[in-house]
Amino acid sequence: TLRTRHFGWHLLRGAVNGATLLTFFGALIYLPLADTVAITFVAPLIMCALAVPILREKVGPRRWIAIVIGFLGVLVITRPGGTGFGWGAALALAAAFFDALGINITRRMSGSESSQSLLFWSAVLLILGFGAMLPFQWTTPHGWTLLAVAVLALPGSGAQFCLAQAFRYGEVSLLAPLEYSALVWATLFGFIFWRQLPTMTVLAGVAIIVASSLYVAHREALAGRRVRKAAG
Repeated sequence: TLRTRHFGWHLLRGAVNGATLLTFFGALIYLPLADTVAITFVAPLIMCALAVPILREKVGPRRWIAIVIGFLGVLVITRPGGTGFGWGAALALAAAFFDALGINITRRMSGSESSQSLLFWSAVLLILGFGAMLPFQWTTPHGWTLLAVAVLALPGSGAQFCLAQAFRYGEVSLLAPLEYSALVWATLFGFIFWRQLPTMTVLAGVAIIVASSLYVAHREALAGRRVRKAAG
């Protein structure tokens, strides 16, 4: 199951996954957890846009309009020109882009690569890439920090496997909106650990992004039914 004929795609996917981790964790230095997750909610809209060149999926004008409206929601959250935009927002947007790119690459590879292969080679390449930085950035973890790293690693690996399986069977634009449940967990954990809650401005921006993505998913479902009806 670990054999591959597309190592170049694995290399690209590993690099994109690494960039997603770096930019997302970098955003957390500057922003609360819920705000960071809220900005990355634009990822499903980016997924839909990137599916055109990467997966050769067709996106109609109505969905393009919904994608643009979704980005307006990002502007509401980040408030460019005000006090809300800065390194944190820029890194969160970068994380959303890399995440969307990685999902599309995973979807493209899932037809010929097993989920075990996708998970294994991504882990190996991340170990090699980040391992090369250890002599310059290493801090030895102790006690609770070491436990936190282990807790982070286990569900992270499980999530990658489940993600590869999900996009093996479902269209990107249909599955992407399910990621919005993350705001519930981000808000909960942000409050438990740091007593942080998203502001009304952030929630308003999230509402715009979610509404746009749900419309995109609705249009995708209609298009899929038309294709199946024509084929039947």
